[in-house]
Amino acid sequence: MVAPSKPPKPLRKVLAEQLKRIRGALLWEQQDLAEQLTKVRWKMDRSAIAKIETTTRNVSVEDLLALAAACNVEPVALLVPRDDNEEVAIAGLRLSAGGVRAWFHGLTPPSVSNLDNVGVVITPADERRFFEEVSDQEWHARRHPIVETIRILAYVLEQNAATDPAAVRETLEMIVFEATRELDAIDRGISFAHPERT
Repeated sequence: MVAPSKPPKPLRKVLAEQLKRIRGALLWEQQDLAEQLTKVRWKMDRSAIAKIETTTRNVSVEDLLALAAACNVEPVALLVPRDDNEEVAIAGLRLSAGGVRAWFHGLTPPSVSNLDNVGVVITPADERRFFEEVSDQEWHARRHPIVETIRILAYVLEQNAATDPAAVRETLEMIVFEATRELDAIDRGISFAHPERT
């Protein structure tokens, strides 16, 4: 008999645990964090921080950004557990922590990261909508084959850096190969702005 998987952790609980962990790593008491928040021009007292850490207070987007700024961490650090295999419940989605991180870092839409939707195909229109905040100029540069390839290889490198030296070596060799090929194309007069090449 297969043991049932534990339910995903609610985002509010993740935030509480992450804030407590980060504050502890900084050797701050709740009052110290409240004082740091005043330095980023955000008013939140010690009791409000205590309520966040016990999941009894809602956190606005502004609160989240102020807490991240005060702790000098990226906002996603407050929303994602360190363990990539831990599951988080966000807006009805059941995501792995790694999937949430990939979504928040702009690597993949949540429909791809969603553990219930493995194998979903993303169309170019879906992808463009996912990167809505990106200017058209950046979008076209982002779609260039070498940029796509290097971004994917960088993600693979990041995933394997601590655990698989052979995969790191192979990925770095692929990056060098792709960069050399692109430099050769540039030398032949095929510019980065015009990726149409044979």
